[in-house]
Amino acid sequence: YHQITGNLRLLPHTEGQNWYVKDIDGQLFAGNNAHTLLIGEKGNVSVISNTNSSTCLIKCTLYGEEILLESSYADLRIYKKKNGQWTFSHVIDGFIAPVMHLEVDQSGVIWASHMYQGVYKIVLSDDLSAVKSVRHISHLGSEYIIGPIQVMKMRGRIVFSSPNGFYTYDDITRQIIPFQKLNAILPYIRNAHSVVSVTNDRFWLSGSHEYVLVEYAEGEYIVKQRILIELFDSPCIENYNNVFVDNDVVYFNLNNGIASYSKNTDSLSPTLESALSLSSVTASSSDKKEKRLPLSGNVELESNYRDLLFSVSLPHYNKLSVHFHYVLQGGQGMALTSDLKEPEIRYGSLDYGEYTFQAEAYNDLGQKIGEVEYHFAIARPFYLSYYAFALYLIVLTALVYFFSKWRANRAMEKKRKEYEAEQVQQNIKMREQEHLITLQQQQLLEAELSAKSKDLASMALGVFAKNEVLEKLRTVVQESLVKGQYGRKNLESLLKLINENIETQEFWDVFQNNFDLIHEKFFRNLRERYPSLTATDLRFCALLRLNLSTKDIAQMTNLTIRGVEAARYRLRKKLDIPDGTGLVDFLIDLK
Repeated sequence: YHQITGNLRLLPHTEGQNWYVKDIDGQLFAGNNAHTLLIGEKGNVSVISNTNSSTCLIKCTLYGEEILLESSYADLRIYKKKNGQWTFSHVIDGFIAPVMHLEVDQSGVIWASHMYQGVYKIVLSDDLSAVKSVRHISHLGSEYIIGPIQVMKMRGRIVFSSPNGFYTYDDITRQIIPFQKLNAILPYIRNAHSVVSVTNDRFWLSGSHEYVLVEYAEGEYIVKQRILIELFDSPCIENYNNVFVDNDVVYFNLNNGIASYSKNTDSLSPTLESALSLSSVTASSSDKKEKRLPLSGNVELESNYRDLLFSVSLPHYNKLSVHFHYVLQGGQGMALTSDLKEPEIRYGSLDYGEYTFQAEAYNDLGQKIGEVEYHFAIARPFYLSYYAFALYLIVLTALVYFFSKWRANRAMEKKRKEYEAEQVQQNIKMREQEHLITLQQQQLLEAELSAKSKDLASMALGVFAKNEVLEKLRTVVQESLVKGQYGRKNLESLLKLINENIETQEFWDVFQNNFDLIHEKFFRNLRERYPSLTATDLRFCALLRLNLSTKDIAQMTNLTIRGVEAARYRLRKKLDIPDGTGLVDFLIDLK
């Protein structure tokens, strides 16, 4: 800039990005994306050799030696004084990374902000030639930070800025902790880019949307001034809104120019012209109906009007922006708080109850410049009214009564079914026992019948055998009587005795009745089915059912074996027994 002609000219080697212009002990340094530049009094520019870029240059003391420490897109560099002039010394070995800004704390630790992610904690060797230790940090406290972490220095204390607020390094615990004193007064500042000291206790902080003057007094930080970037016609360069302080004048770096601020000609203090007022309150119902409410008095709304729009008005205050703090309390213990730029706020789906709405207006210095309060109530819906609760109680009582009754009936029915099931089981067991007794009795009867059948057969055989012997004796006696070999009187007595013991038709009648009883009316069934059977045939059938052999039957009937076979053949014909079925089996199976 030519002070006489007012012309501007581009200095050589300053094309592209220039990160800083800094006067250190009478030497004017400039950080360019290609080189570190040294600017002379007449505007002549020289390139410092062995430099390929420069992003930050600070004056500090390491291990008792005063130096200049420089960061760049790749390495760290040291400058030392020679013949009263700062000259390039060397590149620090063991570190390669793009660094945006760096600071040195009281213990000689270098804190370097990476251009894209986190921050470095660097310790150099005693001769400053190389890195002794380096640690990359991407967490502030317990929070992981995505993106760069800005490094600043306030009153000798290292301060970090991130999207979550301000942090500081605690030398005692050697940990990064939240900087509560700054966070308490600057909740609206996030990702502050830089800090410029006015004095040891006054600082300008550069944020994304504003510049803030902070003062340290009596152990606390106080906001003295806030200047929003939107006040200027030209916004600042994003993330690089630097501040330059020249005594009482502060210069702000903008995108297309420079803004100056002088505290002696401060025209940014607001003057309250009138109080904040409520301009309108509009209620909306569930069926999209709207109505404007009175602005004073206690207002009660029907239960279906649950959406409200509050609009406030405030006179214009030069160029200061105003923000509003809204609070809605009431209902069923609800408390809603909002901070907005707009002079209106909408609340939806409010519960029934009494409400208090409060609105406060603040300027950018945090000064309250107006407030208003409004009271209203929303009626209970019918389903929550006392009548409804009484109805609910009646219905609930009835439900409990009927449920109890139903449950009791169900329990009784369950017990009845259990009793019936138990009775059924008992009846089944009794029937099983009766059936078992019947089977046992039947088996006993069958055993008795079998025994009686055997006894009957034995009796018949014995009788038949006796008859056979007596028959032979009778024949002998008759022959002797004819021949006159014995006395007639004696022989007649003997013959009479034999006749009395020989089986007669009466014996067969008794045998037939007993046999019919044991064998389930065997003779009756035979006579009914086969009426052509003779008495002799019936006797043969009985003897065959007793499963007597042909020889036994022949002896009992005084027949030859051939005669018995002939009798068996006649019976098969009369009984019409098919081929393949035995006569004895047929008679045994006959029912």
